[in-house]
Amino acid sequence: MRSSLIRYIFAVIPVLLINTLQLNAYYVVLVSVVLVLGTFLSKERGWIVGLQGLTLLLIYAFATFSYLREGGIADRQTSLLLFSLGYFFSGLEGFFSYKKISVFFAIIFWSFIALGLSLVSYEKMGYGGIVLAVGLITLIMFQDIRKLLVRINQRKSDSKQE
Repeated sequence: MRSSLIRYIFAVIPVLLINTLQLNAYYVVLVSVVLVLGTFLSKERGWIVGLQGLTLLLIYAFATFSYLREGGIADRQTSLLLFSLGYFFSGLEGFFSYKKISVFFAIIFWSFIALGLSLVSYEKMGYGGIVLAVGLITLIMFQDIRKLLVRINQRKSDSKQE
């Protein structure tokens, strides 16, 4: 329960920082709504809570470093939205206990994260940055899906034993 409260607080903080972030109000509200919905849908499953915590860390670190370096994050708003949409789909990944649906939403989650990182990597490193970002995220995605399948299979075997 405590981790949900913390994730809800961090989902709403962007609305409080509208002027500092130098983004349009509707854009910041959209990001916050997507983050709140992702938290609401996640159902307190252990691996999803950890995954969402890391995604929030990515969002805030990305926004902070962009702000410190450039004095605002308006140029990075597409990546910020992609990370937030990924967070939403991680909530859907945790919401469903069906293997195929959870894997589908896990792929969508990691795709949004890879797209957001690719945009930033392209600006700094060109096409090599895109390949690097997508390659690294793909490896992480396969590891996440493997863990997801193991946990779903463990829950099913535990419920059959009862």
